[in-house]
Amino acid sequence: MFELTRGDRLKERGQINEAFECYAKAVKLAPRNYYTHRSLGEILGAQKKYDEALKEVNIALSLNNKDGKLYVHRGLYYMGLGKPALAEADFKRSLSEPHCGHAVYKYLEDIYKNEGRIDDAIAVCELQIKRDGGNDVMYRHKAGLYLDKKDYVGARKILVKATAAAPLEPRTHGPPGTHRRLPDPTDRTATSERPRAMPLRA
Repeated sequence: MFELTRGDRLKERGQINEAFECYAKAVKLAPRNYYTHRSLGEILGAQKKYDEALKEVNIALSLNNKDGKLYVHRGLYYMGLGKPALAEADFKRSLSEPHCGHAVYKYLEDIYKNEGRIDDAIAVCELQIKRDGGNDVMYRHKAGLYLDKKDYVGARKILVKATAAAPLEPRTHGPPGTHRRLPDPTDRTATSERPRAMPLRA
């Protein structure tokens, strides 16, 4: 559909108002196409017209409830309307989708942190670590949540994990895929990696 394709291109360029006109026409031309309602809802959400965006995403869900992103979009519109409980339900539902994006975890954490539910925020962080694997960034983030609830002992334990999961640097030489850990500049006991000079022959 020409109007839908044109709207997508305009949206990518940041031409929101022009994209809105295209999607509005697309909805009239194909009222049973869920993607046209989803796209129009996205534009209305970007314009902070959350009530209208909510109407469009609900129509899209009635036509196709298997698109997990629709629940994320609706959750964001609920957040815009100041309804975090409804947003939480949609974000949690989207977590069960196989292609759930990383941002959903942040949206849920933000809800819990704003409500002082730090333990729930930590539980969401642990879910993401379980799904994606722990790295130093994720562990430091988790440690920050423990600091939010003034659990300094717990934060320290997690920071130890963060240090153990520090990024690896590719070797200059050696088989592909081999790595070595970056040296700790504060460790004065570490030996230098510079090769020893060969003794000169007499």
